[in-house]
Amino acid sequence: MSMIRRRLAGAILLFGTVAATGSADAHAQAMREWAATLTGDVESGDVVTIFGVHGDIHVVPNYTCDVRVVASCEVVISVEHIGREVDSSSFPEIQLEEDTLGLLACAFYKSSRRHPNRCGRDSSYEMNVGRDDGLLTDFYVSLPRGIDLEGRTVNGYIEANGLDGNVKAETVRGDIEVSTENGVVYATTVNGNILASMVGPLTKDTRLQTVNGNISMLLPREIVARVSVRTVSGYIEASDLGLTITGNRPSGSAVRSTMGNRGPKAAYGRLGDAGEDAYTITIQTITGSVSLTGWR
Repeated sequence: MSMIRRRLAGAILLFGTVAATGSADAHAQAMREWAATLTGDVESGDVVTIFGVHGDIHVVPNYTCDVRVVASCEVVISVEHIGREVDSSSFPEIQLEEDTLGLLACAFYKSSRRHPNRCGRDSSYEMNVGRDDGLLTDFYVSLPRGIDLEGRTVNGYIEANGLDGNVKAETVRGDIEVSTENGVVYATTVNGNILASMVGPLTKDTRLQTVNGNISMLLPREIVARVSVRTVSGYIEASDLGLTITGNRPSGSAVRSTMGNRGPKAAYGRLGDAGEDAYTITIQTITGSVSLTGWR
């Protein structure tokens, strides 16, 4: 990878149309301030990871660069601060790091010497969440084709459509909307709905999970996978894929379910000619319904 670069706020104007949609309506009365644009190069096999706190993550594909065709492509990460009264000292610091897996962008609130912030993956990542006083930091990412994405935030919506790699999206309070042409989707939230779409075949296990919210998943009709779906309060609909949801035992290629007073509570089975070693689609919600829809 080449050196990480940082640009001045004026360079973010190329994201003006993106910023005007999505969460912009919810923050129409707020003061808005663009931060600097962060850029870095990625190669085939890299992962771009975004760690937010209070705010949304918006990711759009960059169709002009494909890491499977050229040696490297540029990732552009733009940041917008939103608040009733914009005070630069109140907003988190944005750090961009690179490691052996790719690029990481982290939003950090002020930390103490005892608990310093650290931008890293898994156990090496440490963050002071900061006070939720109405100040938001939204990320806007232009992602090259063929690059995997990992997006995490605490209070915020994650939107990543039309991508061309694996997508992992995690939030606590917020909806998730993701779609990928060549890859799998992993999405979890606590309070929020999930809408996920996949075009290609499964290349690994995938999971969609929420506590309070509905889950909708669009799948190619020819997909081969094992399926496990659970809900405590809600319905399961999968008839569009030609699947039955009756009884309480799996049989053949059908997805069968146990029944409850308000509709199906669990569905499980196989799609296509999936065998015991096929990858698994796991979908779980507590309060909400599940919809599996086939297309193409």
